[in-house]
Amino acid sequence: MAGDNAYVKKLREMAVSGELTAQNSLAALYATGESVEKDYEKAIFWYSEADKQGDMNAKYNLALMELFGEGVEPNANNAIKKLLEAAKGENADANLFLANIFINGSYEQSQSDEKAIKYFIKSAVCGSEKAVRELGKFLESSSSRKNLGIKLMKNFVFG
Repeated sequence: MAGDNAYVKKLREMAVSGELTAQNSLAALYATGESVEKDYEKAIFWYSEADKQGDMNAKYNLALMELFGEGVEPNANNAIKKLLEAAKGENADANLFLANIFINGSYEQSQSDEKAIKYFIKSAVCGSEKAVRELGKFLESSSSRKNLGIKLMKNFVFG
C-alpha cells in the first residue's frame, strides 16, 4: 500500500502541474476507487481539468459519469452532447457507445440503423477492433442493414 501511496502522490503532483495523462489517470483512480478511496467529486474535477485541455478521453468519461449519475445528477441530454463532442474528436469509445445507443434507441435518442453504422465505422477508423466485430455482427443481422452498411462504407471511403 505504501507503493500505491507514493504512486498516487507522484501522479497528483504531475496532475497539479497540468500533465494531461496524469490528470486522466488520477481521475480514473478516484472514479474506480483503485489505490484511493472512491471519490466521484475528485474524479470529475480531474477529468474536467483534462477536458479543459481538449482531451477527448476525459470528455468521454465525464459524459459517462453524467449519463449514469456518478457524482452528478444524471442528465442524458448533456451526456449525449459530450459523447457527440468526444466522437467528433475521434474518440473510438465515444463513437462505439453512440453506435450502441442508436442501435437500441436509448437515452432519449431515436433508433437509427444509419447512425449506428456511421458511428461503428468512425469507431473502427479510430482503431477500435471491438467496433469492427460489432459492426460485422450488426450488418449480418439483416440484409437491409448489410446493404445500408455497404452503401455507407462506400460513401465513407470514396466520399
